[in-house]
Amino acid sequence: MPDMHPCQLVDAGFVDAARHRYSNSVDLAITPEQLFEVLEDADAWPRWAKVITKVTWTSPPPRGVGTTRVVDMRGGLVGDEEFLLWEPPTRMAFRFNASSEKTVQAFAESTTSSGPPRAAGSPGPSRSTSQGRRDGWCRWGSR
Repeated sequence: MPDMHPCQLVDAGFVDAARHRYSNSVDLAITPEQLFEVLEDADAWPRWAKVITKVTWTSPPPRGVGTTRVVDMRGGLVGDEEFLLWEPPTRMAFRFNASSEKTVQAFAESTTSSGPPRAAGSPGPSRSTSQGRRDGWCRWGSR
């Protein structure tokens, strides 16, 4: 692992307050419950989040507030993450506790999932919205 540099330990409210923001929404042909199953699967992240090359959970299940993981990304960026919210099947949020880039002062991301009302156990689509916020500059993409 590269040298890691501490980040500001922000709370979930940082997602609404940071200077640099992004947001993405996507309609999925899975239920919110199925989405959270995918979010728990470390091997699945690089298949659908193309900037991510590897996810390593660093705390044992069950997942929840305080769960940690290391995420390797294209361009060499590594984030040491801690979950601030874990509320299946509707929402989660995490922050960087440390980053391989000195210029990342703070980073947090939240994901919400919602779907239309449906009978228990019946399949149905969901909408996933991810919002990320960062302070400081960082390099995203491939080298």
